[in-house]
Amino acid sequence: NDFNAELINTYKVISSKNKITKLMSLIDDKYESNKQSRKFYENEIKINYTNSVEAAAKFIYVNKRCFNGLYRVNKKNIFNVPFGKYKNLNIYNKENIISCSDYLSKIDLQILNLDYLNIPTKVHFSKNDFFYLDPPYQPKDDKQGFTQYTTKDFNRKEQLALWDFCMK
Repeated sequence: NDFNAELINTYKVISSKNKITKLMSLIDDKYESNKQSRKFYENEIKINYTNSVEAAAKFIYVNKRCFNGLYRVNKKNIFNVPFGKYKNLNIYNKENIISCSDYLSKIDLQILNLDYLNIPTKVHFSKNDFFYLDPPYQPKDDKQGFTQYTTKDFNRKEQLALWDFCMK
């Protein structure tokens, strides 16, 4: 589960044996040849693909091409990370994507795009379930810190609510 719909779409595409080959071909054909072009990047981040494979290919490309691999949107849900400056850039690791696809397609998996507070209504928990939670880092003091990677801010109040969720 993640609140980032683009990330969840990418997981779903990678877990689909029917879509993985098309995904890698699209990355190879479209993004590899344009990976050093700032103009291509700036045009591409403005496009909103409705096809799940095209959207996943764009997500992988943008995540690698942007500054520090940071995926962040503003309150209007518009991606707003500048072009990253890399001399040697690998858009993706083909063997790793195939391994992930093989693994994800073999396990009983439910991929969700929910606020974590809504998970208990959709998932039956078992004793041996594993949860990985990755909220934004909280600033060490009262200084301004960055806690907004999606349209929703994840501030101290949200951190405390997450703590309560984990304790339950």
